[in-house]
Amino acid sequence: MLLGVDQGAIITVDGGNTWSSWYNQPTGQFYHVSTDNVFPYHVYAAQQDSGSVAVLSRSDYGEILQQDWYSPGAFEAAFISPDPAHPNLIYSNGWYSSVVRLDTNTGQLATVFEKGQKYRAAGMAPLVFSTHDPSTLYLGMQHVLKTHDGAKTWQEISPDLTAHAEKEEAEDLEPGAPKPPSISALSPSPLAAAELWAGTSNRLVYLTLDSGSTWKNVTPPGLGSPNEWQPNEVLYVEASHHDPAVAFLTIGASRDFTPPNVLRTRDYGQSWQKIVNGFPLDEMVRVVREDPKRKGLLYAGTDTGVFISWDEGDHWQPFSLNLPASPVTDLTVHGNDLAISTYGRGLWILDDVTPLREFKPEVAAADVYLFPPATAMRVRWQNYQDTPYPIETPAGENPPDGAIVDYFLKAKPASELTLTIYDEKNSEVATFSSQRKPEQYMPANVPDYWFAPPAILSTTPGVNRIVWDFRYPPPATLPYSYYGQPLEYAEYTFADHAVPGHTPRPQPRGPLAPPGKYTVVLRSGEQELRQPLTIGIDPRVPASAIDLQEQGNLALALWRGMKSSHDSFLQVLELSKALTEAQKSLPSGNRQLKDVTDQLAKQIATLEKGPKSTPGFGSVNRDMGRLIYSLETADLGPTEAVRSAIEQSCSQLEHALLSWEQLNAKDLPALNAMLAAAKLLPMPLVNTRAKGCKE
Repeated sequence: MLLGVDQGAIITVDGGNTWSSWYNQPTGQFYHVSTDNVFPYHVYAAQQDSGSVAVLSRSDYGEILQQDWYSPGAFEAAFISPDPAHPNLIYSNGWYSSVVRLDTNTGQLATVFEKGQKYRAAGMAPLVFSTHDPSTLYLGMQHVLKTHDGAKTWQEISPDLTAHAEKEEAEDLEPGAPKPPSISALSPSPLAAAELWAGTSNRLVYLTLDSGSTWKNVTPPGLGSPNEWQPNEVLYVEASHHDPAVAFLTIGASRDFTPPNVLRTRDYGQSWQKIVNGFPLDEMVRVVREDPKRKGLLYAGTDTGVFISWDEGDHWQPFSLNLPASPVTDLTVHGNDLAISTYGRGLWILDDVTPLREFKPEVAAADVYLFPPATAMRVRWQNYQDTPYPIETPAGENPPDGAIVDYFLKAKPASELTLTIYDEKNSEVATFSSQRKPEQYMPANVPDYWFAPPAILSTTPGVNRIVWDFRYPPPATLPYSYYGQPLEYAEYTFADHAVPGHTPRPQPRGPLAPPGKYTVVLRSGEQELRQPLTIGIDPRVPASAIDLQEQGNLALALWRGMKSSHDSFLQVLELSKALTEAQKSLPSGNRQLKDVTDQLAKQIATLEKGPKSTPGFGSVNRDMGRLIYSLETADLGPTEAVRSAIEQSCSQLEHALLSWEQLNAKDLPALNAMLAAAKLLPMPLVNTRAKGCKE
């Protein structure tokens, strides 16, 4: 039996004796969405019969888990407004049209407003901070109220904006009877501190340009008499981020269906234009938001998904991408992200809308176009070091791990597409290709579902995205166990990126590129496109740019050392095999030749592994692999102990390389002379010009 409730679906297979959980389903029914100004930011929303949510937009665990969210104590359908000046204070609607404030420092939820008999709210009263004064919080009842002292006092700054004739109301309304009207939407202007728009549940729109001293009725014609009950109301007003005379109005019903009704004014509400071209006629529009960086770019939420407009609403087109079909109840732009609340499929974020802001006719006309990347914060995608969570653990997705690079293709390229990252010295840091290179991986000691797919450039016509993880290519690594013994398979010991579907196969990973200036180069046929890329520092990190540069330099030294030790180890291994074969052909009576080859075999064995005091190439590679991981587990200037361990490994590699060079320069030629005298084939000489940890 299947039972569907507001929280999700539960199943019983034993006649109702036991039921499955609904905690494993993204079925939240959210009404509004808001964000705060901390890093990483939280997404706030209240949901139907299931409490409210404050969830991190980015987790330190590689995926968004239960420990990354808490309840801010809001009532269902509530507006939630984090205090921009005090990140620990979260205001929201409470029971019976009250206002409550959560202090995350204490965990206490205080009631800071009660409507009493004087005020009324038809549903949840809009609650929003001023975009100019972080101490001013607006509340919509039938009057607009504001507080500037942390909700100790509230001041009326408007008359009754609902045109409602006050009369004695019944203590309890009949079931289904309409409630008296109240303010349903508030929108302070991001451009003019004194400008505030208000909409009501009986479809009136008011505007003040002097902080509430005077209000003007700017209601669009044709919305019906405010004294006539209708299911539709003013759902949202959106004051423009680019022109104080512009605003957008969304008219609809909270529970019933109404045709799409979105209006725009460009003259402070003196006239309105209906902007619904492109919306299905049988699909209600629930919210419209304007992009704060690109004028004319609008996002809309409808009964089935997201729509987008590049011309201030004159034309709309679907833009749901991978968002499941569901009513989209609210949208908010936070920096470069678009946060989305749905009624039935939880909360979503569209990461990095930079290409939407940059898209223009010249892009669509180009054969290939490389969008300017947004500044990328070098954030540790996953810091969790304990036993990884199993694949069945309910989790949200973290943002992409690295710098996001978007490009446009008019058609599928006829030849290979490449994208290369260069540092300020024009040295290559990383390269991606549209062609899948054959890679041979050793058998792993974990299931394949842990591993991330290879990063391949898409050649699909349209806008494509690749993510650079801020890293150089993986170092050349020899397989060793946790206990230091050579292996014939890959052992995944560290918890680095241990998230199903995101674990890199090559480990340890390459050095992190330090914060700074880089260049992205996209090559397609004869075309070469360039864009600058800036890597910023995680704002939570106290380390300086100099600290991180020094850390990066040491990681690159280890990276070079691992390449030298890896290649030298393989050369020594080949020589060892050749010597073993040669020893089988030695004349039985040539004691001197046998002694020389035995001695050389001991030298080779030392170069392969070596004792603890003078480790060979294999041991050095193993130790450097551990050090390159431990060096970069956090953004921190290298400590003296870590630096000393790295210097010791580099010195040991240098000693092994000198011994290897001497063996090739003196010992092997001497042996070859003896082999020639015995009419035997010589041993191969090897080019030993490895630089070790040096550039």
